[in-house]
Amino acid sequence: MKKAVLKFYFLFFSVFLFEFKVYSQNDTNTNKNETLKYAEQMPEFPGGVNALIDFINKNIIYPKQAVRKKIEGTVYVKFIINKEGYAVNFEIMDKNKLGYGLEEAAIEVLKKMPKWEPGYQNKIPVEVSMVIPITFKVKN
Repeated sequence: MKKAVLKFYFLFFSVFLFEFKVYSQNDTNTNKNETLKYAEQMPEFPGGVNALIDFINKNIIYPKQAVRKKIEGTVYVKFIINKEGYAVNFEIMDKNKLGYGLEEAAIEVLKKMPKWEPGYQNKIPVEVSMVIPITFKVKN
């Protein structure tokens, strides 16, 4: 059987992934229950982006049925890093799903992530929306 390889790309500065909000120095009335797409200090995975990539590559399971059918593609998973640093509310962003368990595999690996350093706005922990693309590729 051919080996399956997973590639993971974290597009940190992509406009598609983050919507930037600009706050004046006097803007201290940020809604404390609002989920932001960008914060003054963005959430951080323990050890940084490279540690996140390593975590996903070591823990993801490429579904056997997808490997057998040679199903490849990228799954975009949106989630929230809450005020305590936990990833919650996972959602697939793609309308056209790849199927064969790939979306489920992407969500399952992200549910296993350890606690992040939360995002901060005006030195207050806030919920921040994140999107991570996970690319599945079958190696010949």
